[in-house]
Amino acid sequence: MSRGRAHGWSWYSRSSVRSRRRRGCNGLMRVLLIDDHALFRIGLRELLERRGIQVVDAVGDCEEGIRRVAETVPDVVLLDMRMLKASGLDVLSRLRAAG
Repeated sequence: MSRGRAHGWSWYSRSSVRSRRRRGCNGLMRVLLIDDHALFRIGLRELLERRGIQVVDAVGDCEEGIRRVAETVPDVVLLDMRMLKASGLDVLSRLRAAG
């Protein structure tokens, strides 16, 4: 598991056999975005997809993001650190606790 932080964003990555298997035959990195700003979320999704990165979902709610991480098992979660309902650090702590 890796963690990083830059420009108000944090990323969370699980390198496991299970997540690597889900990449499928094309080997694309699977990313989930969690950000409460719709315009930024949409723009970042398009940018990543143009670069050949598979975005499994882009959600604007912390609770929905945590559920989607459990459902989709992405390789990387891009997480806004400043959201209205919960801080990115709270979400990151919950993701780490969930494994």
